[in-house]
Amino acid sequence: MLKNRNVLVVGGEKGIGKAIVLKLAENGANVWFTYSTAIAYAEQTKKDAMEFGTVIDFFPLDLKDNASIAKLIESINEKNLIFNVLVNNAGYTDDNLFMRSELDKWWGVFQVIFDGAVKITHALLPNMITQDNARIINISSIAGLTAISGQTNYCSAKSALIMFTKTLGKEVARLGVTVNAIAPGYVDTDMTKGYDKETKKAFKKLVPMNRFGKPEEIAEVALFLASNMSSYITSQVIVVDGGML
Repeated sequence: MLKNRNVLVVGGEKGIGKAIVLKLAENGANVWFTYSTAIAYAEQTKKDAMEFGTVIDFFPLDLKDNASIAKLIESINEKNLIFNVLVNNAGYTDDNLFMRSELDKWWGVFQVIFDGAVKITHALLPNMITQDNARIINISSIAGLTAISGQTNYCSAKSALIMFTKTLGKEVARLGVTVNAIAPGYVDTDMTKGYDKETKKAFKKLVPMNRFGKPEEIAEVALFLASNMSSYITSQVIVVDGGML
């Protein structure tokens, strides 16, 4: 389905990102991904993905550091890599009521989720438009579609990512590039594993399916958007939340 397609997954060492790396590699893509946590996670993801027989590699990346972003782009250019598919999946939270927030930390969430996606997309897009059927997939959240107390930064950043998706999609549609977003609900990742038993129970009650999603279920949607099956879809947000919204 994605044979000989080159993919960059930003934030691909674990959770939803890892599931996307594995799913796209399973379907024939060559996948490069970035990591921001321990390199051991990246090495394990690479090992798991290499079982599918495609090219797999990774880059370190700190989206709060402009020098790190510049180094990533430099490394990509040195390797003469041109991507057919870009997945912006970096995630970060620093929850607090707005009046109690330190603004540097508040903006840090925006830097990772929104600014990082914008900067990397801006750097890679000129080469992507030279490829047939290029795809940009932004991983947003239902938090970008509904207000959640204590998450003014996260909700605002994810909402900004959605409008960036919709607007950029209109700008580059004539160039053969589609731009879409996925808005997951509660998914069983490190972010939700940190919840205590009662919190998990309360959140699951908000979901008609009465469970958290699996990273693989988000990855299936990413595969659809990365493939030619979605060739006439752009500037859209696909909600994957078990019926929560």
